Amino acid sequence: MASDPAELLQALAGAHYPASKEDLASRARDHGASDDLVRRLEQLPDKEINGPDEVDRAVFGDH
Repeated sequence: MASDPAELLQALAGAHYPASKEDLASRARDHGASDDLVRRLEQLPDKEINGPDEVDRAVFGDH
């Protein structure tokens, strides 16, 4: 399944922010996200992410 913003929202439901990319990737993996989405999260910059909108922009850009 290709990664999309809806999958991201579902995979990170209930996440607490700010969060590290490792926290987000682990949560997504635990919620059954696709390997592609987990890989995208693991490639985020090494900084705390402050909310779902920031994750969406970092993963998918302006869509």
